[in-house]
Amino acid sequence: MEKDPKSKSYIIKEAESVIDSYLKNKKKEFSDLNYKEKYERLKIISIAMGIVYFSGILLTLIFK
Repeated sequence: MEKDPKSKSYIIKEAESVIDSYLKNKKKEFSDLNYKEKYERLKIISIAMGIVYFSGILLTLIFK
């Protein structure tokens, strides 16, 4: 299991890259589907990290 700062920085970097890409391509035509897919992946990663984090806390409390 990765440490929290690494995980959070990964999500932040991914979100910033999506925003930067959107701003660069704002004047050009772009595919909304691509951004929706990236957003969905970020949302799934965030949910998965939350589940792992809380299950780790739960296991720590149970076995302590």
